[in-house]
Amino acid sequence: MCMPSVWIKNNSGEEQIFAETATLRFDDNKIVLSTIFGDEKMIKAEIDKIDFVNSKIFLKQAN
Repeated sequence: MCMPSVWIKNNSGEEQIFAETATLRFDDNKIVLSTIFGDEKMIKAEIDKIDFVNSKIFLKQAN
């Protein structure tokens, strides 16, 4: 099974911030990412694009 990676767009381009993403959920104005093993990361961002073919989720910093 191929789990998506999460990338964030910043001034210098794109940077991978999370791998093997099992779930993505919203908590107020934050996005919570988690793996099947329960590892989590919370980030204040918005979804920019989801690339299903390459299993990538692109975020951009929230204002």
